[in-house]
This record gives sequence, C-alpha cells and structure tokens, in this order.
Amino acid sequence: MNDENQKYNLEFFFENNKQKFGLKPYTKKALLEYGIIDIRMIEVLSEQELLAIPTLTEDILHKIFNAMKETFHMDENSFSIKTPRYQKIYLSTGVSTIDQLLGGGLPSGSIIELYGEYRTGKTQFCLTCAAAALSQLNNSDSPKKVLYIDSSNAFHASHFSNISHSFDLTREQALGNLILVQAESIRLLVAAIDQLPILLSKYPITLVIIDSLFIPFMREHQYLNQWLPFLHKMIFLLGKLKRLAIAFNIPILLTNQVTENFGPFSQYNPISPWGGPELAHHFDLRLSLKKSYKEGRRMKVEACAWLPNEVEHFYLTADGVCENEDGRKIIDREEINFDFQDDPVYSSPIIEGVNEVATSLARAALKKNNR
Repeated sequence: MNDENQKYNLEFFFENNKQKFGLKPYTKKALLEYGIIDIRMIEVLSEQELLAIPTLTEDILHKIFNAMKETFHMDENSFSIKTPRYQKIYLSTGVSTIDQLLGGGLPSGSIIELYGEYRTGKTQFCLTCAAAALSQLNNSDSPKKVLYIDSSNAFHASHFSNISHSFDLTREQALGNLILVQAESIRLLVAAIDQLPILLSKYPITLVIIDSLFIPFMREHQYLNQWLPFLHKMIFLLGKLKRLAIAFNIPILLTNQVTENFGPFSQYNPISPWGGPELAHHFDLRLSLKKSYKEGRRMKVEACAWLPNEVEHFYLTADGVCENEDGRKIIDREEINFDFQDDPVYSSPIIEGVNEVATSLARAALKKNNR
C-alpha cells in the first residue's frame, strides 16, 4: 500500500480510534473478512450491504461513521471522504482544446459517459486519455497507474504503446503502469467492478476507464422482456461506480453505444445512447461523438451541471487523438503497419481468413474500376 493511502487503511483506522469510539477487534475482523481493507470502501457499500456483514449493527456503524467524521474532519454538510468541487483534480485528455471544453480535463469524483456511433473514436479517445494520464502522473517521484477494463476486445498493447510514445512514454512505462482487465461478459464485468475497491486501495490508481460498460449487456440482453432486469443491474453498477469515484476522488470514464430512436420526433434526434433517459441522471458528464470530414470528429457536451453545451473538434491520428492535423499524419490504413506480434491473443485463423477475403474483394473491385 502506498504512503498516501496509509491513513485510509482499515487496521490503521481501527487502531487509532478503538479507545475513543469503542471500535472492537471482532468488528475489524468481520470487515477484513468481507474484503474491506480501506475505510473509504465503507462509503461504496449501501447501508443494507453493510448490515449484512456478520456482527455489524446500526449502533456499530454509527460509531464507525463518527470516527470517520472526526478523523477526516468531515463537517455537518459533508457525508463522505472527498475533495470539494473547488479542489478537484482535472486530468488532461491529451488534447488541449478538449481540456478547455471540459473545464480543465476529466474531473475527479465524476462519472463521464462517452457515446457515439461505430468508428467515432471512442476507444481511441480512451487510449489517448490513458496515455496522457500516465505521462502526467509518471513525471512525479511516485508513478501512478491507470485501470483499463476492456469489455469490447478493442485494446491492443502495440497500438497503446504507439499512442503512449507520442507522450514520451516508453513501452515499459506505458504497459507497466496500465492495469488491464478483460471482461467480455456481464459476469466478468460485475466481478471486475466488485474488485475495484480493493484495486483502488492497493494501487495508486488515478483514472478508471471502462470500454465499454454496456457491450456485455447488449450481447446478453437482446430482447424487450429482458429490459427490466438489465436496467436494475445497470443502475446498481452505476451507483457503485459513482460512490467509488467520490470516495477515491478519481474520474471514471465509460463508453457507450447508440441506438436508433423511433417515433414522430425521431428526425430531430435519430439516435440516443444505449440505456435511454433512465440512466441519464447517473452521469455527471455526458459527451457525444460524431464523425465529420475524413478523420475529423466532433465532441459535444450533451449534459453537465457545470459546463455549457458547447462543441469542439479533434482528429484521429496514428498517435491517437489530437486537436489538429498539423504535423500529424492522419490514419491511412494502407500505410500504417500495426505490429501485434506481442499480442498473440488477438490473432486467430478466423481473423486471418476474414482479412484474406477482404483483401481479395478489394483487389477485385480495384481491377473492375481500372477497366
């Protein structure tokens, strides 16, 4: 455990408060057996979840909360261990114009949703944010880490290494400080989110990215009669992520897909983020992406309590996302060589066969056009 998190260590907290507040060893033991090693994890759990822990009662919880209130100087208007809005940390996205759009970058203690159609740059933006965060954080004496949960099977180590190189990070610095979790099913995704409090307590993580929170649900809940169970589970996960963002004072960036709208007014708003308006109030910041000319993309602040609904543009380049194309080569898939030799998990006979068919079709079309 790093020194910065030492004061939040559960054993350290109980040792310092056992006399004044009457915190008992059996309570500490019950919490540790439940997996609570950091006092901030208390905030992540609901009261119902806490009372389900053996030996915990409302009276014991009241003593723990009073100890937390005094230890962390929580006044009457503060009910969690967090940094006030004016002291929030803003992590740069790696694109100065986008940072200006967001009021300084990705705000800590917040859930940020990034949604858009296929190939609008959601994963590219996530990878760029991860590399930019590592480049800022690793300039300090104590390197920080970024947690990246990949449920869309879109992460490639070599591509991330290339993006990180544009931020003056070596491959070892980039991949060595990125904690990658692959969760391509709801079961694995829920397990990964359940482990987040422990990971956040154990490692100096300052940014969490989930690309995407919604894809596993889209795969496994395809029918309307499954909508209600999906909604309940999604709201539960978003609630836990929100409490984690506040308790550990970090930004959590989620990507989302879109779906078509149907009805008399659909021409004014033909697409909307997957999950609909039912999930809208669970996000602090909603960003949409759209395609523009060639590799240009448009980002808009769709909903935020402290930011105006403004628009900014950026480009997809071989080095990730950048604010303009000056001095950067726009992605040309015929000229860029993606080397995935270090990522054998992403190559298969099926993919190779699809590539061969695509190549032959492209050559046939080219011959036909040249006649």
